[in-house]
Amino acid sequence: MSGNHTCRVCESSFDSEKALHIHESKKHPSKQAQDLQNLLQKFDEEASKVEELKQRKKDLEEKLEEERNQTEQLTDTVENLKTQKIELENTVEMKDGKIADLEDQLETERDAEDQLEKEVEQKEQRVEELREERDSLENSLADTENLINKFETQIDEMDKNL
Repeated sequence: MSGNHTCRVCESSFDSEKALHIHESKKHPSKQAQDLQNLLQKFDEEASKVEELKQRKKDLEEKLEEERNQTEQLTDTVENLKTQKIELENTVEMKDGKIADLEDQLETERDAEDQLEKEVEQKEQRVEELREERDSLENSLADTENLINKFETQIDEMDKNL
């Protein structure tokens, strides 16, 4: 098993990884410091990435909360709009009922107006007939007065003659 682990600096071979690390720490301490430095740098990079991920997670959680709030507000708005729609539909139905009632009332009043116009026409005709009768009676009265006058004149003449 000799030579399974090779030093990257001097290319010496070791039977175990532990032996290689001991060799590197004694013979190549700068290499170990450099590896440690690289490891620390990598750790810092990973820690930075973790912080970025934590911040992104926090940002996403905040955004999720905002979205939930917005969804809740939209749900409330939809419910309010549904309620308003129902109220408007009820109001429209009431207005339709009032319109129908007013149209019926208008039709009734038009029928009554037509009836009254017919009655007015009939009464105007009756007034005209009565005027004609009155005129006829006045003429008859005038004729009767003339006859009375003639009779009175004849009676007066008869009285003179008697």
